[in-house]
Amino acid sequence: MVGSKFADGFGRKTAFYTNVAIFGIFGIVSAVANNIYLFGASRLLAGIGLGGFYCVYYIFLMEFLTPKWRTIAGCVSIWSVGIMTLALLAYLLKSWRYLTCAPSIAALSVLCFYPFVPETPRWLLCKERTADAEKCFRQIAKMNGKPPLDASVVESLQKSVLLERKTDNAPSACSWEIFTNPDLRIKILVFVFGWFTVSFIYYSMSFNTKNISGDPYLNVLYMGLVDLAAWPSGVIFNNWLGRKKSFAGYLIFASVFLIAKVTITQILGFEGHQEIDVVISYIARFGIGGTWGVVTCFTAESFPTTCRTTAMGICGLAAYIGGMMAPEVVYLGTLLPSAPGFIFTGLTIATACSAYFLTETNKKPLENFAS
Repeated sequence: MVGSKFADGFGRKTAFYTNVAIFGIFGIVSAVANNIYLFGASRLLAGIGLGGFYCVYYIFLMEFLTPKWRTIAGCVSIWSVGIMTLALLAYLLKSWRYLTCAPSIAALSVLCFYPFVPETPRWLLCKERTADAEKCFRQIAKMNGKPPLDASVVESLQKSVLLERKTDNAPSACSWEIFTNPDLRIKILVFVFGWFTVSFIYYSMSFNTKNISGDPYLNVLYMGLVDLAAWPSGVIFNNWLGRKKSFAGYLIFASVFLIAKVTITQILGFEGHQEIDVVISYIARFGIGGTWGVVTCFTAESFPTTCRTTAMGICGLAAYIGGMMAPEVVYLGTLLPSAPGFIFTGLTIATACSAYFLTETNKKPLENFAS
């Protein structure tokens, strides 16, 4: 929540690199901690940085893109590559200290790119920082080998952006309008429920890896491969069917295989056929992974620039709550084996139905201010 508010108030670039520095530095501190208290405190601070980073980096990329390409901000991700790399590192690095330190060092290397990455001109124009926006446009033009924009063009863009702002809420438009605008309140409630559902099921499947037959390192690798296919697939469906249909479609796809998993393993009593259970679980994970890519793009497109990262922060909070509850439902599965399947199926179907209350954003320009 703090990271998202920081990004709306002080800029995407500043928030992005500040969060990277926080989770990189405190990740290393936790790796070298010599007592449980320092370890716990450093992991908490690293988590705060990572949480802030998570809700900023999609927005940072999306605000540079035109409608046709915006879907890649949510659906084209190397998250899956990170999962597979984690499996390899865990296999090679037997010490938890080395395993904790390795990704933190990788994160800090991102700071080297700070001088070459511009702030998003869209955010600068919304903050009426016309001169800074002009500098960013010149930097972008230089990187792309294009002639710089005339100052008059930037001034025209500034006027165009400000025309979107209603007279009755200027100049007080800010991230808090997400709570005062009725349309935005409905959207945030639907997306919060969606993010909770997707995270809850996704991490429940991840934590349940230890209960799946086979080599644990290979199982994590396989999860990464499923995600590698699932997330980019959203690009095709997002632009073809639109955000709403893709969002609901992936959830329905996942629910079908979640129902099949419960039916085959519990109701029909095929407990001995673990390979069937594993395959169905991975297919259902494909649907959940695809949903996450779609809903990330859909959420960012559904809110104006003035409160876009705040909305992502709230949805991220819902996702983390779902992740926190995931281990408990895995434990519940040891007591009532069929319970997690029924819970997951009910949540996916309910979330798919909630998409009815959302507005399609495919091929539409991003809003800068709430309408």
